[in-house]
Amino acid sequence: MKRAFLLRIIAAVVISMTIPACATVLKNGPATESDRLAIGTIRLRAQNFLYYGDATVNGSHVAGIELTFRDLSNGEIVRAISQPRTGIFFFTIKPGRTYQLTEVYFKDEASNGAWADVTCAPTELVFASELHRVVNLGKLSWEADRSVQRYGSIAMQRQHEEVRAIVEERHPDSGWLSYDWTSIVLKRPEN
Repeated sequence: MKRAFLLRIIAAVVISMTIPACATVLKNGPATESDRLAIGTIRLRAQNFLYYGDATVNGSHVAGIELTFRDLSNGEIVRAISQPRTGIFFFTIKPGRTYQLTEVYFKDEASNGAWADVTCAPTELVFASELHRVVNLGKLSWEADRSVQRYGSIAMQRQHEEVRAIVEERHPDSGWLSYDWTSIVLKRPEN
């Protein structure tokens, strides 16, 4: 238990150090001709969870949600963190690969050091990158309700055009906007 907590703290520190670099990826666009991007938004709606001091996961959240994807061809793990105000998340992908959403995690920390978190493991959601330059995953909705012991239900709201509109508004000079965006729905893997 303590080791898992320590690993999460280390991961959060490493990820927080890379967030400015990741924001540059979205703002500037691809660094090379072979770069590819997966992008979407996420919102957590949680209810009936406990309070730990001032910390709770209850309510609606878009910022700081960590999404973990696994490249099914080689097992490589890729993490993305949703941004404040928009819930937008993104990460670079490799063409022709299939990625599986393996975990979604949110943590709220109080000023007194207390914290609350919630996680889910929606292992049945995948997408194939094909040869698309920008893979638009649309809007994801994460519902969690402790009273019915449901900690994770990820729903696709689609609304892909809203994701692109966020990038157009916040990063109008992004090089990613000059490419075709392919709308893809996360789905169950084919057997």
